[in-house]
Amino acid sequence: MDETGTALIMITHDLGVVAGLCDTVNVLYGGKIVERAERHELFARPRHPYTHGLLSSVPRLDSPRGERLHAIRGSVADNIPWTEGCAFAPRCDNVVDACLDGTPPLEPTANGGDLRCNNPVSEEVAVP
Repeated sequence: MDETGTALIMITHDLGVVAGLCDTVNVLYGGKIVERAERHELFARPRHPYTHGLLSSVPRLDSPRGERLHAIRGSVADNIPWTEGCAFAPRCDNVVDACLDGTPPLEPTANGGDLRCNNPVSEEVAVP
């Protein structure tokens, strides 16, 4: 929206809409940003386990018929207060002791985004 000097904030769970309309994406969990990145970078290389789980759970047209979706384990109710650690820790496949030691800070990444995670998904791990 550089041409018009305007901006749009979109709040949605529809990742297809995000992919089609947004330049920068903020992924929130439990009311806090866990990952911020440029759209193409986020969809190609999600680093936070929650972002990776969201993108892995989306049905793909190029998947074989009947292939099971990858679900994030647990439920939204399975979380802890941010003051006690990462709220996503009870559902996270990458959890380490540091995740239960207070809120991890939102720190800059090498790709120009931001990440709140003590044990992020490797950049080499592709979204299924």
